[in-house]
Amino acid sequence: MNRTAQRKIAQGLYVAVSLCVGLWIGTRPHLGLGIKMAMAFVLLIPGRINSFLYRDLYTSLRAFNREDHDGAHVAATRFVDDLRRHPWKQRVRLGWSGIYSNDLASLGFNNIGAADLHCGRAEAAERALRTSIEHDPLNPLPYFNLAVLESLRDAPDKSDEFRRRAFELGYSGSTGDAIVQQVHAIYARLEGRKAA
Repeated sequence: MNRTAQRKIAQGLYVAVSLCVGLWIGTRPHLGLGIKMAMAFVLLIPGRINSFLYRDLYTSLRAFNREDHDGAHVAATRFVDDLRRHPWKQRVRLGWSGIYSNDLASLGFNNIGAADLHCGRAEAAERALRTSIEHDPLNPLPYFNLAVLESLRDAPDKSDEFRRRAFELGYSGSTGDAIVQQVHAIYARLEGRKAA
């Protein structure tokens, strides 16, 4: 089982357990309102900190989901530049684990490459996607995007090679991947600013 499949299972279990705990807490009349609010506060704090630290990553996703590819590029570039200036942000993980990668620079460069791909900047897209792979060779997303790029270049052998690698690493475009993308899109709408 690849890393992505393990993380999909772990995230699913995390969501299920969180819902069960939330329902259990909510149905316990003997727990006072103060205790319920304190527990909710503790569960929500990590997400608030992450949304503050990684706002430009969410802004990039939000812009991408609205098909504002130039805005997605600007926000993802700003995010990667911020990680370069503040490398400690790469290590902060308050209850957050990426499904496809925990390397934030890899995710940022993948977003830059995907935005470049949609804007027709093939060479820039390839550079960004290869940089994403350098940061995390087990992240399947840049391989999938390189498969799309090679398909557009009418290089089916290379496209198939990258598509196979993405599949081996856990990205197939399946229903599970579609659900992950929808969850990311919802979170990006909540946490991302409008692209500048």
